[in-house]
Amino acid sequence: MTDFRAVLWGAVSSKPQAEKDSVASQFRDARALCEERQWPIAAELEVPGHSREYIFLHDAARDMDAYARLIELCDADAFDLLICRGRDRLGRTDALIAQVEAIVRQASATVYSMTIPSEPEQEPSGRDTWLSAIERAKAQDEIRELTRRSTQGSSARTRQGFFTVGNTPYGYRKVHELKPDDFDNIEAIEDRTQKDMVIYEPEARIVRMIYDWYLDGMSIRAIAVKLNGEGHKPPRVRWNQTQVRRMLRNPTYIGRVRYGVRQNTPRGETIMRHAPLVDAPGRHTAIIDAEKYHAAVALMTRRGKIRGRAAASTRLLTGLLYCECGYAMQKPHNSPSYYCQGYYHRKTVARPCTNKHTVREDELQEIVKSELRALASNPIRYSEWTTSNNDTNRRDALLNTLASIEKSLTFWNRQAERGHVAESEWLENRQRLQMERDAIGAALHELDNTEQRITTLPTADEILSALDESKALRQMLLRTIDRVVIDYNGNIDIHWI
Repeated sequence: MTDFRAVLWGAVSSKPQAEKDSVASQFRDARALCEERQWPIAAELEVPGHSREYIFLHDAARDMDAYARLIELCDADAFDLLICRGRDRLGRTDALIAQVEAIVRQASATVYSMTIPSEPEQEPSGRDTWLSAIERAKAQDEIRELTRRSTQGSSARTRQGFFTVGNTPYGYRKVHELKPDDFDNIEAIEDRTQKDMVIYEPEARIVRMIYDWYLDGMSIRAIAVKLNGEGHKPPRVRWNQTQVRRMLRNPTYIGRVRYGVRQNTPRGETIMRHAPLVDAPGRHTAIIDAEKYHAAVALMTRRGKIRGRAAASTRLLTGLLYCECGYAMQKPHNSPSYYCQGYYHRKTVARPCTNKHTVREDELQEIVKSELRALASNPIRYSEWTTSNNDTNRRDALLNTLASIEKSLTFWNRQAERGHVAESEWLENRQRLQMERDAIGAALHELDNTEQRITTLPTADEILSALDESKALRQMLLRTIDRVVIDYNGNIDIHWI
């Protein structure tokens, strides 16, 4: 028959597919088929670029004009055949392909596949249904195979030390993307085959400034405001807190590369589906030393615990008071005393506290204020607090502990990569080891930066002046006290920062 009106469909789903069978070649073959069969062409629809994994047709129609135009043609009954290279070109998911075929059938039209051609009929037959199912299954198998090969390739390159995921981090440039003007600002490259990224000094200097400012006591928001105020070039339009936070948590800056972990999700780090975790030394040069990085991560973790809800609290000791069992102490609204959360919620927590000890809020505040006053009034005690004892033996012990932790992390990462341990067990051990590593890094940073630590701590006069004003006292407690621990006998132990 010669009265079938045809709509030509062209699409590619990956770069290798575009190289083997471009959209232009698909349209060329479809036009030749229509000319041979004397089918008039009603329209040509092209999906630009490489289609993403859409599931619903309305999402695809919202983002790509080809799908929206196809729906309009179906509503107008403007064609009889939708000619494509294969049904896998209609979408990357079986669900989307099925929806496209459904609206075509509702318009009394037929999908014509040039890969598995079938003589078009006025009424669809069972044979068309079988051919559609076979092609959709074949498309899904190809997608799974492409995903598997891509995952294996990215994992292998990460193990070799190459950065494989996402945009190039701020402070670096990809070697193959270097421009002539960049060579004056990058590190020397001896062998381009051994490195995929090089330090771009104008941006690397800003990265170092961010870490220094943060460890000096500036907040993430204050850093973003200062960077915008001084006119430093941002990764995107303007500096914001998210960009600064990601930089402070990015292990790429200490010479590491990772694959299989999504960072900065609402629940923290999550594991990518169908991707093994790889954490390996990178071939690029580190911008930040490991001790400074771990100190920043430890500080961010501590600030997140204390200065989230606690910093906005009007109570002096919220977020700072802990029971000897490890649970935080809380004060109900109708009570004058603090209770251990492990005892207060003993019926629901995993490790309930068995000691029903309490401490009155007014008595505790007076004790803490008197300790602060004693600290600021005694020059010898204040000097001992603000100066660190740079003990060589302690430093060696910390470095040995850090090396042991790194070795354990490598072991658990390999076990997870090989599938020898459950994901929950790996995550639990990895989180524990990372917290220990961050604590060691923070301790090493304190040993190496005694003079800097003295300048960031409050002076004795600042402490004394804050004792009479509740809001200033609250901020002073966050700057001077790490935690206040109440033992089972009611004794108070203040852990200074």
